[in-house]
Amino acid sequence: MPGMTKKQKETVHQAEQLLHNSRNDPDMAAEMAAYGYDEDRWSEGKALIEAAKAAAHANKLAYSAKLGTTDAFTQRYEQVWEQCRELSDICVQLFKGQAEHLDALGLHRQRNQTTGSRLTRLQKTGSFAEIQAWSRNLYHVALAHPDIAPVLNNYGYPADRLNQEAADVEATIEANHVQEQAKETALQSTIDRDHAFAQLNIWYRRAQKFADKAEKRLKKRPAIEVSL
Repeated sequence: MPGMTKKQKETVHQAEQLLHNSRNDPDMAAEMAAYGYDEDRWSEGKALIEAAKAAAHANKLAYSAKLGTTDAFTQRYEQVWEQCRELSDICVQLFKGQAEHLDALGLHRQRNQTTGSRLTRLQKTGSFAEIQAWSRNLYHVALAHPDIAPVLNNYGYPADRLNQEAADVEATIEANHVQEQAKETALQSTIDRDHAFAQLNIWYRRAQKFADKAEKRLKKRPAIEVSL
C-alpha cells in the first residue's frame, strides 16, 4: 500500500518512543550510554526514522501521481478509441467491397468456415502497442492515400479533422508513456521505502535489545541499594 503499511507505522511509533524515553530519562540514558548509545548513536536513530518517514511520504506522492497519469491516459484513450471506431465504421461503409482500400486501413477480411467472410478490426481489449500501431496507420492512410482521402473529405472527414484526430492519437501515446514512467517511479519509491524501513528495523531491534537490558539493570538497582 502507498505510504506506510500498518507494520511500518508501528515501527516508527516504537522507534520514536524508544528514542524519547532513552534520551529523556537520565537513569535510562546513563544505562544506555554504558552500551555505547551516546548522542551520535541516538542521532543516527533519529535520522533513520526521518529517512523512513520521508521515503513513505515520497511513496504516497508517487502513487498519487501514478493515479493521476492513469486517469489522464484513460480519458484520452476512451476519446481516441471512439474517434477511431467512428472513422473505421465510415470507412467500412464507404469502401465496402474494396478489399485493397480496407486492407490498407487495417480493416481486413478473414474467412470463417461457419460465418463465411467477415470484416475484422482491432478490439479495444487488444494490447496498447497493437492499438497504437493500428490507429497510427488508420489516420496515416486516411490522410495520405490518393483514393481514400478525397472520399473521406466528402463525407465529413476533411484533412483538418483527420489531422486533429491523428494528433489526439499521438497525445494518447504520450499520455501512456507518461503513465508508464509514473508506474516505474511508484514501483521504485516502494523499493526505496522498504529499504529505508529495513535500515530502521536493524537499528531499532538492536537498540531495543539493549534497552531491555538497561531496564532490567534499573529494576535491580533499588534492591542492590537496600541490601547495602
